[in-house]
Amino acid sequence: MPLPDFNASEPFTLGIELELQVVNPPGYDLSQDSSALIAAVKNEVNAGEVKHDITESMLEIATGVCKDINQAAAQFSAMQQSILRVAADQRIQICGGGTHPFQKWQRQEVCDDERYNITLERFGYLILQATVFGQH
Repeated sequence: MPLPDFNASEPFTLGIELELQVVNPPGYDLSQDSSALIAAVKNEVNAGEVKHDITESMLEIATGVCKDINQAAAQFSAMQQSILRVAADQRIQICGGGTHPFQKWQRQEVCDDERYNITLERFGYLILQATVFGQH
């Protein structure tokens, strides 16, 4: 599956993406609820993007093409407010991405996305190990 071409943009622009984990309090085990969270905030995000990142316990937030860091910060702030409000409504929490201290990779569910499903078919459990160990 080929990747789409990059879009042309103005010179000296930036875009930022951040990978986050979805966890269940009070034990803070990884949650498999990113699809519900993403669906709930989808219509609230006017700039940038909230989407899956390989497993149902992760999500990615990304700015659009920004002219400066202030524009990127404003987009992240708006996304953060929506995500945290919806997460609280769903009784889940968000934490920084990376390696989870006690979650087993075997328990992770790959999100229903064509690109990730093809990768899972080709590489099997390696996609999950790389995700949990922060190597994707």
